[in-house]
Amino acid sequence: MSDALISLVSGVAGGLIVAVGTILTSLLKAHNERNRELLQQACNTALADFSADTKNAEPTEHILPLSTYIYFHFHFFKLLESDKISEERILQLKAQDEKLSNILEGSIWRDYVTKNNKKIML
Repeated sequence: MSDALISLVSGVAGGLIVAVGTILTSLLKAHNERNRELLQQACNTALADFSADTKNAEPTEHILPLSTYIYFHFHFFKLLESDKISEERILQLKAQDEKLSNILEGSIWRDYVTKNNKKIML
């Protein structure tokens, strides 16, 4: 093989590697940016939902931590964003949210809120 042919093949291979790397990097950045925007929207919606619940809750009622609201809203928005939205998927998400709520039912958070007779306000 001549030196010119080796240089040509090396240059083309190097160019392809750089091009593929650039495309993959761009796709990863776009995916992360979309998730970041979705999380920001979920946080804003969850905060509004949480604030409304705390404002309207009776003094004896307990409010779940804000993180559970964010979890639900983020996954709900991800579900809305996908093309796979269905009644079953929404029911699955609701079941996951109820499972998380039940886990937190006996948690330190509940004990703190109950013991200190607190209603969380923002």
